[in-house]
Amino acid sequence: MKISSLFLMLTLFCYWANAQTTNRVQAKAEIKTVTVFLDKAQVGNRVNCSLNAGVTEVEIKNLPVGLFPKSIQVTGKGEYVLLGVQHKINYLNPHQTGEETKALEDSVFSLSNQINLLSEMKQVYIEEEKMILSNQNMKGNDATLKALELEDMADFYRERLTDIRKTQLNNTIHLNMLQKELNKYNQQLNSVRNEINKPSSDIIVKLSSKVAQNVQLNLEYITGNARWYPLYDIRTKDQGKEVQLAYKAQLVQETGLNWDHVKLKLSTTNPSIDGTKPTLNKWDLVFYEPVYYKNDDRKKKAYATGSVERAYDESPATVEADMAESKSSADYTTVIETSLFAEFDIALPYTIESNATGQLVDVQNYNLPVSFRHGAVPKLSTSAYLLADITGWESLALLPGTAQLYYQNNFVGESYLDPINFKDTLSLSLGADPKVLIEREEVKDFSSKKLIGTNKKEEYAYRIKIRNTKKENVSIRIEDQIPVSGNSQIEVELIDANGGKVETETGKITWDLNLTPNETKEIVFKYSVKYPKGKVVQGL
Repeated sequence: MKISSLFLMLTLFCYWANAQTTNRVQAKAEIKTVTVFLDKAQVGNRVNCSLNAGVTEVEIKNLPVGLFPKSIQVTGKGEYVLLGVQHKINYLNPHQTGEETKALEDSVFSLSNQINLLSEMKQVYIEEEKMILSNQNMKGNDATLKALELEDMADFYRERLTDIRKTQLNNTIHLNMLQKELNKYNQQLNSVRNEINKPSSDIIVKLSSKVAQNVQLNLEYITGNARWYPLYDIRTKDQGKEVQLAYKAQLVQETGLNWDHVKLKLSTTNPSIDGTKPTLNKWDLVFYEPVYYKNDDRKKKAYATGSVERAYDESPATVEADMAESKSSADYTTVIETSLFAEFDIALPYTIESNATGQLVDVQNYNLPVSFRHGAVPKLSTSAYLLADITGWESLALLPGTAQLYYQNNFVGESYLDPINFKDTLSLSLGADPKVLIEREEVKDFSSKKLIGTNKKEEYAYRIKIRNTKKENVSIRIEDQIPVSGNSQIEVELIDANGGKVETETGKITWDLNLTPNETKEIVFKYSVKYPKGKVVQGL
Protein backbone atom coordinates (compact mmCIF):
# COMPACT_ATOMS: atom_id res chain seq x y z
CA MET A 1 0.00 0.00 0.00
CA LYS A 2 2.86 2.36 0.87
CA ILE A 3 4.62 1.50 -2.41
CA SER A 4 1.49 2.34 -4.45
CA SER A 5 1.10 5.68 -2.69
CA LEU A 6 4.75 6.52 -3.28
CA PHE A 7 4.46 5.63 -6.99
CA LEU A 8 1.38 7.84 -7.34
CA MET A 9 3.15 10.76 -5.67
CA LEU A 10 6.17 10.38 -7.95
CA THR A 11 3.91 10.31 -11.03
CA LEU A 12 2.07 13.46 -9.94
CA PHE A 13 5.37 15.16 -9.18
CA CYS A 14 6.78 14.34 -12.63
CA TYR A 15 3.60 15.60 -14.31
CA TRP A 16 3.72 18.80 -12.24
CA ALA A 17 7.42 19.29 -13.01
CA ASN A 18 6.81 18.78 -16.72
CA ALA A 19 3.90 21.24 -16.69
CA GLN A 20 6.06 23.79 -14.95
CA THR A 21 8.76 23.60 -17.66
CA THR A 22 6.36 23.83 -20.64
CA ASN A 23 6.27 27.37 -21.99
CA ARG A 24 4.25 28.87 -24.81
CA VAL A 25 5.57 31.72 -26.96
CA GLN A 26 4.21 33.39 -30.07
CA ALA A 27 6.29 33.87 -33.19
CA LYS A 28 5.69 35.42 -36.60
CA ALA A 29 6.26 33.58 -39.87
CA GLU A 30 8.06 35.68 -42.50
CA ILE A 31 7.40 34.49 -46.05
CA LYS A 32 10.74 34.23 -47.86
CA THR A 33 10.27 31.85 -50.79
CA VAL A 34 7.25 30.81 -52.85
CA THR A 35 7.03 28.16 -55.55
CA VAL A 36 3.79 28.59 -57.48
CA PHE A 37 2.44 25.58 -59.35
CA LEU A 38 -0.23 25.61 -62.04
CA ASP A 39 -2.54 25.00 -59.09
CA LYS A 40 -1.48 25.60 -55.45
CA ALA A 41 1.81 26.98 -54.09
CA GLN A 42 4.57 25.91 -51.73
CA VAL A 43 5.42 28.65 -49.24
CA GLY A 44 8.70 28.83 -47.33
CA ASN A 45 8.76 30.84 -44.08
CA ARG A 46 11.40 31.93 -41.59
CA VAL A 47 10.40 31.83 -37.92
CA ASN A 48 12.57 33.44 -35.22
CA CYS A 49 11.72 32.48 -31.64
CA SER A 50 13.15 32.30 -28.12
CA LEU A 51 13.24 28.99 -26.26
CA ASN A 52 13.40 28.53 -22.53
CA ALA A 53 15.02 25.55 -20.86
CA GLY A 54 12.56 22.66 -21.03
CA VAL A 55 9.63 22.29 -23.42
CA THR A 56 8.46 25.30 -25.41
CA GLU A 57 5.39 25.47 -27.61
CA VAL A 58 5.96 27.99 -30.42
CA GLU A 59 2.61 29.32 -31.60
CA ILE A 60 2.62 30.64 -35.19
CA LYS A 61 -0.58 32.50 -36.06
CA ASN A 62 -2.16 34.26 -39.02
CA LEU A 63 -1.33 31.58 -41.60
CA PRO A 64 -3.54 30.80 -44.62
CA VAL A 65 -6.67 28.81 -43.85
CA GLY A 66 -6.18 26.95 -47.13
CA LEU A 67 -2.87 25.32 -46.20
CA PHE A 68 -2.72 21.53 -46.29
CA PRO A 69 -1.83 20.16 -42.81
CA LYS A 70 -0.11 17.05 -44.24
CA SER A 71 2.29 19.26 -46.19
CA ILE A 72 3.70 21.08 -43.12
CA GLN A 73 7.45 20.70 -42.69
CA VAL A 74 9.51 22.26 -39.89
CA THR A 75 13.30 22.15 -39.96
CA GLY A 76 16.14 24.06 -38.36
CA LYS A 77 19.61 23.90 -36.83
CA GLY A 78 20.52 24.07 -33.15
CA GLU A 79 20.70 22.22 -29.85
CA TYR A 80 17.05 21.35 -29.47
CA VAL A 81 14.67 18.49 -30.19
CA LEU A 82 11.54 18.79 -32.32
CA LEU A 83 8.80 16.99 -30.39
CA GLY A 84 5.81 17.55 -32.70
CA VAL A 85 3.80 19.86 -34.94
CA GLN A 86 0.07 20.62 -34.56
CA HIS A 87 -2.26 22.47 -36.94
CA LYS A 88 -5.64 24.03 -36.15
CA ILE A 89 -8.13 26.48 -37.64
CA ASN A 90 -8.50 29.73 -35.74
CA TYR A 91 -11.92 31.38 -36.11
CA LEU A 92 -11.22 33.94 -33.38
CA ASN A 93 -8.11 35.45 -34.98
CA PRO A 94 -8.90 36.31 -38.62
CA HIS A 95 -6.29 37.86 -40.89
CA GLN A 96 -5.17 41.28 -39.71
CA THR A 97 -6.15 44.55 -41.34
CA GLY A 98 -3.71 45.57 -44.07
CA GLU A 99 -2.66 48.93 -45.51
CA GLU A 100 -5.26 48.71 -48.29
CA THR A 101 -8.06 48.31 -45.74
CA LYS A 102 -6.82 51.25 -43.68
CA ALA A 103 -6.63 53.48 -46.76
CA LEU A 104 -10.16 52.51 -47.77
CA GLU A 105 -11.47 53.12 -44.25
CA ASP A 106 -9.84 56.58 -44.23
CA SER A 107 -11.48 57.41 -47.57
CA VAL A 108 -14.87 56.25 -46.35
CA PHE A 109 -14.48 58.34 -43.17
CA SER A 110 -13.53 61.47 -45.15
CA LEU A 111 -16.38 61.10 -47.66
CA SER A 112 -18.89 60.44 -44.88
CA ASN A 113 -17.82 63.66 -43.10
CA GLN A 114 -18.21 65.68 -46.30
CA ILE A 115 -21.66 64.22 -46.90
CA ASN A 116 -22.73 64.98 -43.32
CA LEU A 117 -21.49 68.57 -43.61
CA LEU A 118 -23.36 69.17 -46.88
CA SER A 119 -26.51 67.62 -45.39
CA GLU A 120 -26.31 69.99 -42.40
CA MET A 121 -25.71 73.01 -44.66
CA LYS A 122 -28.71 72.00 -46.75
CA GLN A 123 -30.88 72.15 -43.64
CA VAL A 124 -29.39 75.56 -42.70
CA TYR A 125 -30.33 77.05 -46.09
CA ILE A 126 -33.84 75.62 -45.82
CA GLU A 127 -34.31 77.34 -42.45
CA GLU A 128 -32.89 80.61 -43.81
CA GLU A 129 -35.31 80.49 -46.75
CA LYS A 130 -38.22 79.97 -44.34
CA MET A 131 -37.11 82.96 -42.22
CA ILE A 132 -36.82 85.27 -45.25
CA LEU A 133 -40.24 84.31 -46.54
CA SER A 134 -41.74 84.87 -43.08
CA ASN A 135 -40.17 88.34 -42.75
CA GLN A 136 -41.37 89.18 -46.25
CA ASN A 137 -44.97 88.63 -45.15
CA MET A 138 -44.46 90.77 -42.05
CA LYS A 139 -42.98 93.67 -44.01
CA GLY A 140 -45.72 93.43 -46.58
CA ASN A 141 -48.31 94.23 -43.86
CA ASP A 142 -46.52 97.47 -42.84
CA ALA A 143 -48.56 100.22 -44.49
CA THR A 144 -46.00 102.94 -43.67
CA LEU A 145 -43.32 101.47 -46.02
CA LYS A 146 -42.38 103.73 -48.88
CA ALA A 147 -42.23 102.53 -52.49
CA LEU A 148 -38.42 102.83 -52.62
CA GLU A 149 -38.03 100.79 -49.46
CA LEU A 150 -40.34 98.11 -50.86
CA GLU A 151 -38.28 98.00 -54.07
CA ASP A 152 -35.02 97.61 -52.13
CA MET A 153 -36.58 94.92 -49.98
CA ALA A 154 -37.85 93.05 -53.04
CA ASP A 155 -34.39 93.19 -54.62
CA PHE A 156 -32.87 91.83 -51.42
CA TYR A 157 -35.35 88.93 -51.21
CA ARG A 158 -34.92 88.08 -54.87
CA GLU A 159 -31.11 88.10 -54.77
CA ARG A 160 -30.86 86.22 -51.50
CA LEU A 161 -33.44 83.61 -52.44
CA THR A 162 -31.66 83.12 -55.77
CA ASP A 163 -28.35 82.60 -53.97
CA ILE A 164 -29.95 80.13 -51.58
CA ARG A 165 -31.58 78.11 -54.39
CA LYS A 166 -28.33 78.03 -56.43
CA THR A 167 -26.34 76.93 -53.41
CA GLN A 168 -28.88 74.23 -52.60
CA LEU A 169 -28.78 72.97 -56.20
CA ASN A 170 -24.96 72.86 -56.22
CA ASN A 171 -24.93 71.15 -52.85
CA THR A 172 -27.40 68.51 -54.10
CA ILE A 173 -25.24 67.79 -57.17
CA HIS A 174 -22.10 67.61 -55.01
CA LEU A 175 -23.92 65.46 -52.47
CA ASN A 176 -24.95 62.94 -55.14
CA MET A 177 -21.39 62.75 -56.48
CA LEU A 178 -19.98 62.15 -53.02
CA GLN A 179 -22.62 59.50 -52.31
CA LYS A 180 -21.68 57.61 -55.49
CA GLU A 181 -18.01 57.72 -54.52
CA LEU A 182 -18.85 56.55 -51.01
CA ASN A 183 -20.82 53.60 -52.41
CA LYS A 184 -17.84 52.54 -54.54
CA TYR A 185 -15.44 52.73 -51.59
CA ASN A 186 -17.86 50.82 -49.37
CA GLN A 187 -18.19 48.05 -51.97
CA GLN A 188 -14.41 47.77 -52.26
CA LEU A 189 -14.01 47.87 -48.49
CA ASN A 190 -16.61 45.11 -48.02
CA SER A 191 -14.81 42.99 -50.60
CA VAL A 192 -11.48 43.41 -48.79
CA ARG A 193 -13.05 42.81 -45.38
CA ASN A 194 -14.61 39.58 -46.60
CA GLU A 195 -11.12 38.34 -47.36
CA ILE A 196 -9.67 39.63 -44.11
CA ASN A 197 -12.44 38.23 -41.91
CA LYS A 198 -11.88 34.70 -43.11
CA PRO A 199 -10.49 32.33 -40.47
CA SER A 200 -6.76 31.70 -40.31
CA SER A 201 -4.53 28.76 -39.51
CA ASP A 202 -2.36 28.25 -36.44
CA ILE A 203 0.65 25.97 -36.27
CA ILE A 204 2.05 24.94 -32.87
CA VAL A 205 5.59 23.59 -32.88
CA LYS A 206 6.69 21.81 -29.70
CA LEU A 207 10.45 21.97 -28.99
CA SER A 208 12.62 20.72 -26.14
CA SER A 209 15.81 22.56 -25.21
CA LYS A 210 18.28 22.06 -22.35
CA VAL A 211 19.14 25.77 -22.25
CA ALA A 212 17.47 29.06 -23.08
CA GLN A 213 18.35 30.13 -26.62
CA ASN A 214 17.21 31.97 -29.73
CA VAL A 215 16.58 29.72 -32.73
CA GLN A 216 15.51 30.06 -36.33
CA LEU A 217 13.01 27.60 -37.80
CA ASN A 218 12.19 26.94 -41.43
CA LEU A 219 8.48 26.35 -42.00
CA GLU A 220 7.15 25.09 -45.32
CA TYR A 221 3.62 24.23 -46.36
CA ILE A 222 1.50 23.89 -49.50
CA THR A 223 -1.53 26.13 -49.78
CA GLY A 224 -4.47 26.36 -52.15
CA ASN A 225 -5.91 29.54 -53.67
CA ALA A 226 -2.76 30.21 -55.72
CA ARG A 227 -2.04 29.49 -59.36
CA TRP A 228 -0.44 30.77 -62.55
CA TYR A 229 -1.10 30.40 -66.25
CA PRO A 230 1.04 31.35 -69.25
CA LEU A 231 0.64 34.30 -71.60
CA TYR A 232 2.81 35.13 -74.59
CA ASP A 233 3.83 38.15 -76.63
CA ILE A 234 5.16 37.30 -80.09
CA ARG A 235 6.81 40.20 -81.93
CA THR A 236 8.20 40.37 -85.45
CA LYS A 237 9.87 43.65 -86.42
CA ASP A 238 10.07 42.77 -90.12
CA GLN A 239 10.28 39.74 -92.34
CA GLY A 240 13.70 38.82 -90.97
CA LYS A 241 15.06 35.56 -89.65
CA GLU A 242 14.08 35.84 -85.98
CA VAL A 243 10.98 36.39 -83.91
CA GLN A 244 10.83 37.59 -80.28
CA LEU A 245 8.78 35.42 -77.94
CA ALA A 246 8.10 36.85 -74.47
CA TYR A 247 7.04 34.16 -71.99
CA LYS A 248 4.85 35.71 -69.27
CA ALA A 249 2.89 34.37 -66.31
CA GLN A 250 -0.38 35.67 -64.91
CA LEU A 251 -0.04 34.87 -61.21
CA VAL A 252 -3.06 34.94 -58.90
CA GLN A 253 -2.97 34.27 -55.17
CA GLU A 254 -5.89 34.64 -52.78
CA THR A 255 -4.37 33.07 -49.69
CA GLY A 256 -5.25 36.03 -47.46
CA LEU A 257 -1.59 37.02 -46.96
CA ASN A 258 0.49 39.31 -49.16
CA TRP A 259 3.80 37.92 -50.40
CA ASP A 260 6.19 40.81 -49.76
CA HIS A 261 9.59 40.77 -51.50
CA VAL A 262 9.71 36.99 -51.82
CA LYS A 263 12.00 34.81 -53.90
CA LEU A 264 9.66 33.48 -56.55
CA LYS A 265 9.66 30.25 -58.53
CA LEU A 266 7.13 29.14 -61.12
CA SER A 267 6.71 25.44 -61.72
CA THR A 268 4.99 23.77 -64.68
CA THR A 269 3.83 20.87 -62.53
CA ASN A 270 0.28 20.51 -61.22
CA PRO A 271 -0.03 18.83 -57.78
CA SER A 272 -3.80 18.50 -58.27
CA ILE A 273 -3.29 15.83 -60.92
CA ASP A 274 -2.97 12.33 -59.50
CA GLY A 275 0.55 11.07 -60.17
CA THR A 276 -0.26 7.41 -59.52
CA LYS A 277 -0.39 5.07 -62.50
CA PRO A 278 -3.92 3.62 -62.82
CA THR A 279 -4.51 -0.11 -62.44
CA LEU A 280 -6.78 -2.22 -64.63
CA ASN A 281 -9.39 -4.19 -62.73
CA LYS A 282 -11.16 -7.30 -63.92
CA TRP A 283 -13.80 -6.51 -66.57
CA ASP A 284 -16.88 -8.67 -66.03
CA LEU A 285 -19.82 -8.82 -68.43
CA VAL A 286 -23.21 -9.48 -66.86
CA PHE A 287 -26.81 -9.18 -67.98
CA TYR A 288 -28.50 -5.93 -67.10
CA GLU A 289 -31.81 -6.23 -65.30
CA PRO A 290 -33.52 -2.83 -64.95
CA VAL A 291 -35.10 -1.81 -61.67
CA TYR A 292 -38.67 -0.49 -61.98
CA TYR A 293 -40.37 1.73 -59.42
CA LYS A 294 -44.07 2.30 -59.21
CA ASN A 295 -43.61 5.41 -57.11
CA ASP A 296 -41.87 8.29 -58.95
CA ASP A 297 -40.81 9.90 -55.67
CA ARG A 298 -38.99 6.73 -54.70
CA LYS A 299 -37.20 6.75 -58.06
CA LYS A 300 -36.18 10.38 -57.60
CA LYS A 301 -34.90 9.56 -54.14
CA ALA A 302 -32.86 6.69 -55.57
CA TYR A 303 -31.35 9.10 -58.09
CA ALA A 304 -30.47 11.59 -55.39
CA THR A 305 -28.76 8.98 -53.21
CA GLY A 306 -26.98 7.31 -56.11
CA SER A 307 -28.64 3.94 -55.52
CA VAL A 308 -30.08 3.58 -59.03
CA GLU A 309 -28.50 0.94 -61.26
CA ARG A 310 -25.40 1.94 -63.23
CA ALA A 311 -27.39 1.99 -66.46
CA TYR A 312 -29.13 5.19 -65.34
CA ASP A 313 -25.81 7.11 -65.02
CA GLU A 314 -24.94 9.80 -67.55
CA SER A 315 -21.39 11.06 -68.02
CA PRO A 316 -21.37 14.40 -68.70
CA ALA A 317 4.86 47.79 -76.34
CA THR A 318 5.94 49.32 -78.64
CA VAL A 319 9.69 50.32 -78.45
CA GLU A 320 11.69 52.30 -80.98
CA ALA A 321 14.32 50.20 -82.75
CA ASP A 322 17.21 52.50 -81.97
CA MET A 323 16.50 52.72 -78.23
CA ALA A 324 17.87 50.29 -75.65
CA GLU A 325 15.09 48.14 -74.27
CA SER A 326 14.46 48.16 -70.52
CA LYS A 327 15.08 45.03 -68.49
CA SER A 328 12.45 42.97 -66.71
CA SER A 329 12.34 39.95 -64.42
CA ALA A 330 12.78 37.79 -67.53
CA ASP A 331 16.43 38.92 -67.60
CA TYR A 332 16.91 37.48 -64.10
CA THR A 333 15.17 34.13 -64.56
CA THR A 334 16.89 30.75 -64.56
CA VAL A 335 15.18 27.76 -66.13
CA ILE A 336 15.59 24.43 -64.30
CA GLU A 337 14.33 21.44 -66.28
CA THR A 338 13.76 17.88 -65.09
CA SER A 339 12.33 14.87 -66.86
CA LEU A 340 8.86 15.65 -65.46
CA PHE A 341 8.57 19.45 -65.23
CA ALA A 342 10.36 22.79 -65.52
CA GLU A 343 10.93 25.55 -62.96
CA PHE A 344 11.52 29.23 -63.62
CA ASP A 345 13.68 30.63 -60.82
CA ILE A 346 13.30 34.43 -60.73
CA ALA A 347 16.22 36.15 -59.01
CA LEU A 348 14.47 39.50 -58.45
CA PRO A 349 12.27 39.76 -55.31
CA TYR A 350 8.56 40.02 -56.05
CA THR A 351 5.57 41.35 -54.12
CA ILE A 352 2.27 39.64 -54.93
CA GLU A 353 -0.82 40.94 -53.14
CA SER A 354 -3.63 38.63 -52.12
CA ASN A 355 -6.48 39.46 -54.49
CA ALA A 356 -8.40 38.04 -57.44
CA THR A 357 -6.82 40.43 -59.97
CA GLY A 358 -3.39 38.87 -60.07
CA GLN A 359 -0.10 40.18 -61.39
CA LEU A 360 1.81 39.70 -64.63
CA VAL A 361 5.32 38.32 -64.23
CA ASP A 362 7.95 38.30 -66.99
CA VAL A 363 9.43 34.80 -67.17
CA GLN A 364 11.72 34.51 -70.20
CA ASN A 365 12.49 36.19 -73.52
CA TYR A 366 13.54 34.14 -76.53
CA ASN A 367 14.72 34.88 -80.07
CA LEU A 368 13.57 32.05 -82.34
CA PRO A 369 14.18 31.21 -86.00
CA VAL A 370 11.27 32.17 -88.23
CA SER A 371 10.35 32.01 -91.92
CA PHE A 372 7.51 33.89 -93.55
CA ARG A 373 5.04 32.88 -96.21
CA HIS A 374 1.54 33.75 -97.35
CA GLY A 375 -1.58 31.64 -97.26
CA ALA A 376 -5.08 32.06 -98.64
CA VAL A 377 -8.42 30.24 -98.85
CA PRO A 378 -10.21 32.19 -101.62
CA LYS A 379 -13.44 30.21 -101.28
CA LEU A 380 -13.88 31.69 -97.78
CA SER A 381 -11.89 34.93 -98.00
CA THR A 382 -10.15 36.81 -100.81
CA SER A 383 -7.46 38.06 -98.40
CA ALA A 384 -3.92 36.73 -98.39
CA TYR A 385 -2.60 36.22 -94.86
CA LEU A 386 1.01 36.63 -93.76
CA LEU A 387 2.08 33.50 -91.85
CA ALA A 388 5.10 33.04 -89.56
CA ASP A 389 6.55 29.54 -89.20
CA ILE A 390 8.55 29.41 -85.95
CA THR A 391 11.01 26.63 -85.17
CA GLY A 392 13.26 25.82 -82.22
CA TRP A 393 10.49 26.12 -79.61
CA GLU A 394 10.45 22.46 -78.52
CA SER A 395 12.95 22.90 -75.65
CA LEU A 396 11.33 26.00 -74.10
CA ALA A 397 8.85 24.29 -71.72
CA LEU A 398 5.93 26.12 -73.31
CA LEU A 399 2.43 25.49 -71.98
CA PRO A 400 -0.90 26.03 -73.76
CA GLY A 401 -1.86 29.69 -73.50
CA THR A 402 -3.03 32.86 -75.24
CA ALA A 403 -0.55 34.81 -77.38
CA GLN A 404 -0.70 38.49 -78.36
CA LEU A 405 0.72 38.95 -81.87
CA TYR A 406 2.67 42.05 -82.97
CA TYR A 407 4.06 42.79 -86.43
CA GLN A 408 6.43 45.76 -86.78
CA ASN A 409 5.34 46.84 -83.25
CA ASN A 410 1.66 46.93 -84.25
CA PHE A 411 -0.87 44.66 -82.58
CA VAL A 412 -2.33 42.39 -85.25
CA GLY A 413 -4.41 39.93 -83.26
CA GLU A 414 -4.55 37.13 -80.77
CA SER A 415 -3.83 33.43 -81.14
CA TYR A 416 -3.69 30.34 -78.95
CA LEU A 417 -0.49 28.36 -78.55
CA ASP A 418 -1.01 24.66 -78.01
CA PRO A 419 2.46 23.03 -77.99
CA ILE A 420 0.88 19.62 -77.44
CA ASN A 421 -0.65 19.65 -80.93
CA PHE A 422 2.22 21.37 -82.77
CA LYS A 423 4.73 19.27 -84.66
CA ASP A 424 8.11 20.76 -85.65
CA THR A 425 6.78 24.16 -86.67
CA LEU A 426 4.64 26.64 -84.80
CA SER A 427 2.58 28.49 -87.43
CA LEU A 428 0.93 31.80 -86.64
CA SER A 429 -1.20 34.11 -88.75
CA LEU A 430 -0.09 37.76 -88.58
CA GLY A 431 -3.08 39.20 -90.42
CA ALA A 432 -4.15 40.05 -93.98
CA ASP A 433 -1.62 41.51 -96.44
CA PRO A 434 -3.43 44.11 -98.62
CA LYS A 435 -0.63 44.09 -101.22
CA VAL A 436 -1.41 40.54 -102.34
CA LEU A 437 -4.67 40.59 -104.35
CA ILE A 438 -6.84 37.51 -104.88
CA GLU A 439 -10.02 36.90 -106.91
CA ARG A 440 -12.12 33.73 -107.25
CA GLU A 441 -14.89 33.24 -109.79
CA GLU A 442 -16.85 30.45 -111.43
CA VAL A 443 -15.94 29.87 -115.09
CA LYS A 444 -19.31 29.70 -116.81
CA ASP A 445 -17.88 28.49 -120.13
CA PHE A 446 -16.71 25.24 -118.55
CA SER A 447 -19.73 24.72 -116.26
CA SER A 448 -22.57 22.53 -117.57
CA LYS A 449 -25.46 20.25 -116.61
CA LYS A 450 -26.48 17.26 -118.72
CA LEU A 451 -28.32 13.92 -118.58
CA ILE A 452 -26.46 10.65 -119.18
CA GLY A 453 -28.95 7.78 -119.21
CA THR A 454 -30.59 7.63 -115.80
CA ASN A 455 -27.99 9.93 -114.27
CA LYS A 456 -27.46 13.64 -114.14
CA LYS A 457 -23.94 15.06 -114.50
CA GLU A 458 -22.93 18.56 -113.45
CA GLU A 459 -19.52 20.04 -114.27
CA TYR A 460 -17.96 23.01 -112.45
CA ALA A 461 -14.86 25.11 -113.01
CA TYR A 462 -13.34 27.92 -110.91
CA ARG A 463 -10.63 30.44 -111.70
CA ILE A 464 -8.39 31.94 -108.99
CA LYS A 465 -6.24 35.00 -109.79
CA ILE A 466 -3.32 36.04 -107.55
CA ARG A 467 -1.44 39.31 -108.05
CA ASN A 468 1.67 40.43 -106.13
CA THR A 469 1.89 44.23 -105.87
CA LYS A 470 4.77 44.12 -103.37
CA LYS A 471 8.37 45.08 -104.19
CA GLU A 472 9.67 41.66 -103.15
CA ASN A 473 8.94 38.08 -104.09
CA VAL A 474 6.01 36.33 -102.41
CA SER A 475 5.57 32.62 -101.75
CA ILE A 476 1.94 31.71 -101.16
CA ARG A 477 -0.09 28.56 -100.58
CA ILE A 478 -3.59 28.60 -102.08
CA GLU A 479 -6.19 26.21 -100.64
CA ASP A 480 -9.49 25.20 -102.19
CA GLN A 481 -11.58 22.06 -102.39
CA ILE A 482 -13.87 19.76 -104.31
CA PRO A 483 -16.81 17.94 -102.68
CA VAL A 484 -16.45 14.42 -101.29
CA SER A 485 -19.12 11.79 -101.94
CA GLY A 486 -20.98 10.54 -98.92
CA ASN A 487 -23.09 8.04 -100.93
CA SER A 488 -22.15 5.33 -103.42
CA GLN A 489 -24.70 6.74 -105.91
CA ILE A 490 -22.90 10.09 -105.95
CA GLU A 491 -19.69 10.14 -108.06
CA VAL A 492 -17.24 13.04 -107.78
CA GLU A 493 -14.49 13.29 -110.41
CA LEU A 494 -11.60 15.77 -110.41
CA ILE A 495 -11.18 16.69 -114.09
CA ASP A 496 -8.22 19.07 -113.76
CA ALA A 497 -6.31 20.08 -110.61
CA ASN A 498 -4.03 22.48 -112.52
CA GLY A 499 -0.94 21.05 -110.78
CA GLY A 500 -2.40 21.15 -107.26
CA LYS A 501 -1.88 18.47 -104.61
CA VAL A 502 -5.09 16.64 -103.78
CA GLU A 503 -6.08 15.00 -100.50
CA THR A 504 -8.49 12.26 -101.55
CA GLU A 505 -10.18 11.83 -98.19
CA THR A 506 -10.96 15.51 -97.65
CA GLY A 507 -11.09 16.85 -101.22
CA LYS A 508 -8.64 19.60 -100.30
CA ILE A 509 -6.39 20.98 -103.07
CA THR A 510 -3.27 23.07 -102.42
CA TRP A 511 -1.06 25.06 -104.78
CA ASP A 512 2.34 26.42 -103.72
CA LEU A 513 3.19 29.45 -105.88
CA ASN A 514 6.05 31.95 -106.10
CA LEU A 515 5.28 35.40 -107.49
CA THR A 516 7.78 38.06 -108.46
CA PRO A 517 6.92 41.77 -107.97
CA ASN A 518 3.86 42.82 -110.01
CA GLU A 519 3.36 39.26 -111.28
CA THR A 520 -0.11 37.73 -111.74
CA LYS A 521 -0.89 34.02 -111.85
CA GLU A 522 -4.07 32.08 -112.58
CA ILE A 523 -5.34 28.73 -111.33
CA VAL A 524 -8.26 26.96 -112.99
CA PHE A 525 -9.56 23.68 -111.56
CA LYS A 526 -12.49 21.56 -112.74
CA TYR A 527 -14.60 18.76 -111.31
CA SER A 528 -17.85 16.95 -112.01
CA VAL A 529 -20.62 15.39 -109.90
CA LYS A 530 -22.81 12.53 -111.26
CA TYR A 531 -25.92 11.27 -109.44
CA PRO A 532 -29.31 9.68 -110.27
CA LYS A 533 -31.73 12.08 -111.90
CA GLY A 534 -34.71 12.92 -109.75
CA LYS A 535 -32.47 13.09 -106.69
CA VAL A 536 -31.42 16.28 -104.93
CA VAL A 537 -27.85 16.41 -103.69
CA GLN A 538 -27.54 18.35 -100.47
CA GLY A 539 -24.64 20.80 -100.29
CA LEU A 540 -24.03 21.01 -104.02
